[in-house]
Amino acid sequence: MTAPVDLETQARLVGGASHFSTHCASCHSAPGVEAEDMAVGMYPKPPVLKDVAQRYTPGELFWILKHGIKMSGMPSWADHGDDDLWNIVAFLGSLPGMNSSDYQALVAQAGAAGGHHTHHDMDMPMPRP
Repeated sequence: MTAPVDLETQARLVGGASHFSTHCASCHSAPGVEAEDMAVGMYPKPPVLKDVAQRYTPGELFWILKHGIKMSGMPSWADHGDDDLWNIVAFLGSLPGMNSSDYQALVAQAGAAGGHHTHHDMDMPMPRP
């Protein structure tokens, strides 16, 4: 799987941070955020992902996100679009240099943009109910 050329854009990073904060941080933790109690009792224990992008290629991370990991608590996110998954890969790639303030700023940007969605929607206003 070849990574998109725009993987390192701010839009992808914000989209990935939104998904990560909503669906991943509860098990894997995040900069300045501890994993929730349920993650402590899981076996195998969900890893902290701070350096995961140094151990896997972007294509491998995409595959893991899309298909999950059998015999673990890592679900498949195949019901998410590929753009959403690449956004998460982009976010994971930025984790090694991220501190708590950086993470909170990205999550706030994502919230202001309307939550997690594909990076193509970042320039479009979100519909109001």
